Amino acid sequence: MSTHEYDAGLLRLSLDAGDAAWDPDASLLRTAAKPNPIHTSVSGHAHNYVQSMAYALALLEDGRVERAEAVVAACLAGQDTDPDSPTFGVWGYFAEEPVAKMVPPDPNQADFHGRMLALALFRHADALSPALAGRMREALHRAAVAIVKRDVSMDYTNIAAKGTFVLLAAAKILGDGESSSPLGHPAPTPAELTRLGRQRLHRFAAAIDRTGSFPEFSSPAYWLVAAEAVTALSEYAADGDEDLVAAILRRLWTHLARHWHTPTTQLGGPMSRSYTTSLARSPGLIAFLCKGTGHAEPFASYEFTTGDVHLVFPAILRPRCPPELFGELTRIPPAATHREFYALTGGAVAKEQRGGAAIGETVGTNFRDPVLTLGSVNQSDTWLQRRPLLGFWRLPSDGPWRRPARSVRLRFLRDGGDFASGSFSSVQDGGSVLWSLGLASPGGDRHLHLDTLDGPFEASSLTVRLELTGVESADVTVNGSPAGPGAAFGPGDVLAVRDGGVGLTWNYAAGRFGEDVPKGRVDATGDALVFDVDLLRAEQPVRVEPSGPVFVAGGLTLTSEPSWPDVSVASLDGETLLQKWTGPGLTLRSRATAGTREQHAAAYAATLAGGPVPAPRLDETRLS
Repeated sequence: MSTHEYDAGLLRLSLDAGDAAWDPDASLLRTAAKPNPIHTSVSGHAHNYVQSMAYALALLEDGRVERAEAVVAACLAGQDTDPDSPTFGVWGYFAEEPVAKMVPPDPNQADFHGRMLALALFRHADALSPALAGRMREALHRAAVAIVKRDVSMDYTNIAAKGTFVLLAAAKILGDGESSSPLGHPAPTPAELTRLGRQRLHRFAAAIDRTGSFPEFSSPAYWLVAAEAVTALSEYAADGDEDLVAAILRRLWTHLARHWHTPTTQLGGPMSRSYTTSLARSPGLIAFLCKGTGHAEPFASYEFTTGDVHLVFPAILRPRCPPELFGELTRIPPAATHREFYALTGGAVAKEQRGGAAIGETVGTNFRDPVLTLGSVNQSDTWLQRRPLLGFWRLPSDGPWRRPARSVRLRFLRDGGDFASGSFSSVQDGGSVLWSLGLASPGGDRHLHLDTLDGPFEASSLTVRLELTGVESADVTVNGSPAGPGAAFGPGDVLAVRDGGVGLTWNYAAGRFGEDVPKGRVDATGDALVFDVDLLRAEQPVRVEPSGPVFVAGGLTLTSEPSWPDVSVASLDGETLLQKWTGPGLTLRSRATAGTREQHAAAYAATLAGGPVPAPRLDETRLS
């Protein structure tokens, strides 16, 4: 299939999704409003601005200008145009809820809409009516003003990249030569936007140089957002900074390649941010990688099962994987452990990274071999988007893009939902991870910082869950005896899963919740096999005091040559949990009692074969 044919197919999938959700009375797409208790009260179905703008861009690509203009006009009505408003230049999520009524408003919407307005104007300004094109330029300028005013941390990788594109694109579209603001009120002129955009681009590069990598590490959706933004910048608005933009793009591709696992067609862990564990549900990313690798396998064999309006972006961009990285994205990897220095604490750290860990250096480990990949991060919170411990594997009978993927991940749940107040600590070598999970206070509930819990809280259940998917026919044992749903286990027990030629073992070494020693149970939920350790399980909500011992700990091994492992041991010394695993040569010290993020960070220590765990940079080359 030629690139032209592939792009046409992506565009058709984008249009199909938009056509199906099109509401002619509102000139917007009416879609399911996913529950989001942090920003919006809207649920059920509603008219979504971001999806509608993506549809408008696809319509313009298809030459359906009349409907595209109607959609754009309806979307422009959702922007806050009051220069005295704190949300000036920002959109709400839905037409049913003005941005000012969101709690709190989401300032990222200026970046998301600004990108789409810029691309539409770059590619289709001549096809649009002059009046609407003028309104779009004004809306783009307002979005740029909001981005400048917010001045987001450059550690917020995807928004830092997207906003940089919007500033430089707005400057180019509005015209560098103008000496005053077209908005009729104090605002950066196009010339000032050029200066601010270039300054921001260099700040972004300097932020990457702090560690050589990205605080939003190995994040499928947000890697794509960042890569699309920098690719668009290279194609439309990198004037004078072409070499720097190319270097940033190369670093993004390098980061992804070091985590990519061809046998499972998955991006390996750990992940800073993720909406879905399996990449089979990330068609936009797969399409981008397919084009970037010249339609190489395994990407070319991906089957799109449904339309998606956001496929318009890989359809119109021209991503290119650096040739030296091509093999890592297309070949079976040898057995090897990759470590990577992701982030430093302190400085202008993005809110989305605050609370994730106060540890001085965030370092991840990813093991890959021809069958499996297993990754972990040294310390992390347990927000729903985190994947601090994540593994994938394949069996010989599996084809690419298996649904559901064979995977294992660790979660911390409060009343059945992911609980952000967990403090995960680990050390890894090869396919073995020694880990513990404790409680941070203050800490987030469903979000990191928008619903902070500081002190006692109510809960009817607190559960540490090891969740396995895609293992419908696996054999499960506890201490060597067959175990099905309902089987119990406790500290000192070893759970083993044999899935074809792959073996996973988990030694539940120790756990405490106050004076209680938590028990575990084997269970099944949806398409997953779960090993749940219940710190708390009550009929009615009870008051939880975040003090005293709170932890679950042990050692996990994922291997393509199953064998009965030696087990990790744990001992409690006051507020400190000490773990040792002789076979892999790992030791881990972590906080055993509830405490602040800083206290959890201060307690952390790990060794590998008796020495410090390396923290290598992804690349020693400096961008700035």
